[in-house]
Amino acid sequence: MREAALHANAAGFIEAMPAGYGHAVGDGGRGLSGGQIRRVALARAILGRPSAIVLDEPTAALDDDSARQAIDAVLAFLPDAARLILTHDISLAAQADEVVVIKDGHVVETGHPHRLLQAEGEFSRLAQDGM
Repeated sequence: MREAALHANAAGFIEAMPAGYGHAVGDGGRGLSGGQIRRVALARAILGRPSAIVLDEPTAALDDDSARQAIDAVLAFLPDAARLILTHDISLAAQADEVVVIKDGHVVETGHPHRLLQAEGEFSRLAQDGM
């Protein structure tokens, strides 16, 4: 458990809690920050080794270093898992095998991120706008 928490950048705050890994957390993560909730969820995913994982805005509420570490952990510890990542983070989307761009509820582009960046479409515009 500690190893998963270390890789998810959660061990420090967990071990600082009164009961450490035995600390009870309220419904919906009450008592934790948004970033801490995401890191605990990532540690749980690493422990569970799922064959598929859906990550909804996995880098939201994380600083750049924590975000990079979280994604690196997903790639390193769940290398064979099918990953569906929903994000507004263009740098994260640029690491994907395939990107689906949705605008106003409609798919407007799909493809490899490098091809989409060169195509000067919606994904390229979002990257230029710094989304």
